[in-house]
Amino acid sequence: LLEKDRDLRYQSAADLRSELKRLKRDTDSGRTPATGSATAAVSAFPSAPALPEAVRAPASKRAVWLGVVGFLVVAGAVAAWFALKKQAPQSAGPLKVVPFTSTAGSKSDPAFSPDGNDLAFVWQNPKDGHYHIYRKLIGAGTPLQLTSGDSYDLNPVWSPDGRYIAFIRASAQGIGYYLVPSLGGPERKIADLYTPLVYTEGHGIDWAPDGKHLVAADKISSSSQQSGLVLISVEDGQRKTIVTPPGPFVASPKVSPDGSTVAFLQGKGFFAPDIYLVPLTGGNPKRITQDNQSISGMAWTTDGKEIVFSSSRGGLRGLGRIPGGRGAGGLWRVSAAGGPPEPLGAGGENAAALSVSRHGNRLAYVNARSDFNIWQAAGPDSSASKAAPASVIASTMFDVAPDYSPDGKRIAFASNRGGTLEIWVCDSDGSSPVQLTSLGAADTGTPRWSPDGKWIAFDSRKEGHGDIYVIAAEGGSPRRLTHESAENNIPSWSRDGKWIYFSSDRNGPWQVWKVPAQGGTEVQVTQEGGFEAFESPDLKTLYIIRNDEGHAGLWKMPIGGGHETQLVPGLTYNDLDWWTGAICYVDLSKNPHELNKLDYVTDRARRFGTLDLGTFAPDFLFGFSVSSDGKSLLYARLDSAESNLMLVENFH
Repeated sequence: LLEKDRDLRYQSAADLRSELKRLKRDTDSGRTPATGSATAAVSAFPSAPALPEAVRAPASKRAVWLGVVGFLVVAGAVAAWFALKKQAPQSAGPLKVVPFTSTAGSKSDPAFSPDGNDLAFVWQNPKDGHYHIYRKLIGAGTPLQLTSGDSYDLNPVWSPDGRYIAFIRASAQGIGYYLVPSLGGPERKIADLYTPLVYTEGHGIDWAPDGKHLVAADKISSSSQQSGLVLISVEDGQRKTIVTPPGPFVASPKVSPDGSTVAFLQGKGFFAPDIYLVPLTGGNPKRITQDNQSISGMAWTTDGKEIVFSSSRGGLRGLGRIPGGRGAGGLWRVSAAGGPPEPLGAGGENAAALSVSRHGNRLAYVNARSDFNIWQAAGPDSSASKAAPASVIASTMFDVAPDYSPDGKRIAFASNRGGTLEIWVCDSDGSSPVQLTSLGAADTGTPRWSPDGKWIAFDSRKEGHGDIYVIAAEGGSPRRLTHESAENNIPSWSRDGKWIYFSSDRNGPWQVWKVPAQGGTEVQVTQEGGFEAFESPDLKTLYIIRNDEGHAGLWKMPIGGGHETQLVPGLTYNDLDWWTGAICYVDLSKNPHELNKLDYVTDRARRFGTLDLGTFAPDFLFGFSVSSDGKSLLYARLDSAESNLMLVENFH
């Protein structure tokens, strides 16, 4: 009716209702409706129903009431048509996946504008290597760069009115929450972010419906170690706590379409969280997923009844705790009321961070592909120190965490070339690879040979949290050594092969523990913090890697217990190996990166070479091992990475 009758001035049911109210006011005051309003509506029908004799109005008012009755017919018909159109299932057709970007460089963190016509996203432009915020119109145009400078910008989110984009920035000046006009302009800092950006998935922001606050996953104050969801005032940066759930990891807040609820991730770490819901005003969180599987992005559906998320469940596993491993998987959906997740039917095995438009029936996600390979270079005692590094273990998948066997003839490593991250072994030249484990867990890695070369210790999330296992080097059934419902990771053997050291957060902060290699009672070793430990050759000193804030790096303590002393700040368990002749490590703070060996007796370091980690992750190692004779070393690096944004059309 609205389309066919060009004389009808009302463009929606709301317009018709407004006119009805005006007519009632005119009638109550005794005025006649204006020509072209109700009379035009009545003329659209052949006749109006006759009124009963008992209720006939005087002639002076009869025309008015006929107009009102006719208008009621039109208003009811049009309102019903709009209601039916709104409620009836739309003929959207099948899901259609199309590329949104295809340029060089890494793209991530898509975010739809409120009207669904634009996408904001992060682009690592290969021209300068920096990560900045861009926006691009769907279907046309080139990307508009919104931020610049020597910084790492991430997690853009549009304000409810579309005028601003909030984002997180990491730079030499620190980490904080920022605001930039969505059409470009000066950036403004809102507040500091108190949680270190160890992993980009470990944080997140969204807008509160009032447009005056951000909902952020962060520490509740600068002096607190408690993480939670906080409201941050855009005007003055003041914070108000929404919820402080248990556990060290809170991330990825997403406000529901009606503005009443926040979905977020909570758990032991970014590789094993679950989805929770909490009222924006605070309250007790409700757990939605129950299986501690990796999740690398989520968004509410437009109607607020479901949550769509990216997860490695049922598909290829990501890199778990390894920095830079996005953990891409498939797209899933789960009811906001809870229940088993279901595959979305789009996105394949390489879908990560996603966004759902409030209008336009679209979903955007990141299609990410990475290739990690293991390289060999000259060791600290090599006579060919200038020999060029060479790839020794390579595939199109993830090959990481190498470890030389004691005799130097074999290599243990982690790879997902068989579908999930598992433990593999091969000859020292990379030939004859054999898969040792088939656990199908969310994350399996960190293989370490026993001193006699007969066993391999490793960690795995088979039970939904990290545990230490051992398996015979020739194969067999893995044997689980830890049984606490906590994170137990990063194994290393004692010099006599009777104990396995590991890290655990069962009592709060990470500490080093040990367990008999044959199984038995687990014993806490450190009190001041620790993430990995190795014994000195003389069995007098325990060397420790710590990862707690402000204390990260290499430390030492008496093997029987005592005070810890820092030796080299900033090192992680991926950056070094406990070679028999010295502690060998890579100094990533130097450019080019320096290879050093630290003497067990003098605690002095000496440079013996440099290491090139390529262009895709030049400041990250993904495993490091030195052969027992000191002539060669292994390291894993990211050799290729590409990511583009994809659009799913007809999404409901």
